[in-house]
Amino acid sequence: MLTKALVFSGPGEVSCREADIGEPGGDSALVRVEACGICATDLHILRGEFLARPPVILGHEFSGVVERGPDSILGQRVSVEPHHYCGVCKPCRSGRENLCTDRRAYGVNQNGGMARWAVVDPRNCYPVPPSVPARIAALAENVACCIHGVDRAGVRLGDDVAVVGAGAVGLILLQLARRAGAARILVVEPDPARAALALELGASAAVAPGDAPRALAELTAGELADVVIDATGVASAQRLALELAGRGATVEFFGVASPAERIAVSAYDVYARELAIVGAALNPGTHLRAVQALSWLELDAIAGDGVSLEAARAHLTGQRPVPAIKVVVDPWREDAAGA
Repeated sequence: MLTKALVFSGPGEVSCREADIGEPGGDSALVRVEACGICATDLHILRGEFLARPPVILGHEFSGVVERGPDSILGQRVSVEPHHYCGVCKPCRSGRENLCTDRRAYGVNQNGGMARWAVVDPRNCYPVPPSVPARIAALAENVACCIHGVDRAGVRLGDDVAVVGAGAVGLILLQLARRAGAARILVVEPDPARAALALELGASAAVAPGDAPRALAELTAGELADVVIDATGVASAQRLALELAGRGATVEFFGVASPAERIAVSAYDVYARELAIVGAALNPGTHLRAVQALSWLELDAIAGDGVSLEAARAHLTGQRPVPAIKVVVDPWREDAAGA
């Protein structure tokens, strides 16, 4: 089966063209893709920083309507959970599938959702309420990862929390931390518009990175944060996250960094302040919770209007960036030029 798609062919090579996705069999579902988010992981893949299997259709954050598949989901709008786990490695058998040593994913080593049609495993299809728009449903994977992040960070009732970065995941983490009971939340964000949006979504304060240590000290009477989450994956932000941590704090590296990136950590500080430094990878067992959260999270201001596949290609290659916090692709959109 041919479909118009955004195909990754190798580092720096992505094209908008017809691609063969095969025919859906009895154990698969055919999804008419309505929306697909662009993730930092897609940029890492395009730069050759993450291993992918070209040629492959990009896109691991997508939603659509099941046109062929089991009766239980036929005709329903679904969010597609992108991961497949081997089930036999030690992490899988220990209940930590996200650390699977043989993980596969749509948009990485299996054809993904930056296409008009996708063939997927029905077990990865999660029905979403009819009231949830497609572009919001496409954020379910983001939300699922953020739920795991808040779980891993251990945000508790009354905690003071700092979130570094007010991109899509930072703004979702902010809302989830507030829902988990955080008393005060500082958001660190250099862009004034995003900082203002963070305040609208419940941040106690939102400041530029250079002002963050002073602002947090004022907010917490000098105690600093109980939980700090870096939502950027940028080395300077990770160093700032460690600086914002109070005694006994948890510092979480949530944002996806380049595999080659390194930062210096004071072993004495980790010892003397009893810091816990944790990571949060993917969305183990949290996708259903994410779908349920779509109806109460404030996501309209985060998800942009859908852009065409050609516009998405131009955005990914830096030729014509799309000014949105979260760029969402509508694969059926035809621009004036026929893109």
